[in-house]
Amino acid sequence: MGLAVLVSNTTLSRQLKTLEDEGLIIRREYQQVPPKVEYSLSEVGEKFKMIYEQLFAGCS
Repeated sequence: MGLAVLVSNTTLSRQLKTLEDEGLIIRREYQQVPPKVEYSLSEVGEKFKMIYEQLFAGCS
């Protein structure tokens, strides 16, 4: 990966919410100051990642 992409907070939040709603990622919120949120791939997201990697393995 290693690519830095500039994206607005609104766009990022909207995209993360969509991925969460679709079941591709899991959102974990920690009750602390400052607030902390972590995202990880769900089981479905992991399967999608494997398919994605196989599809694009020879494209570089």
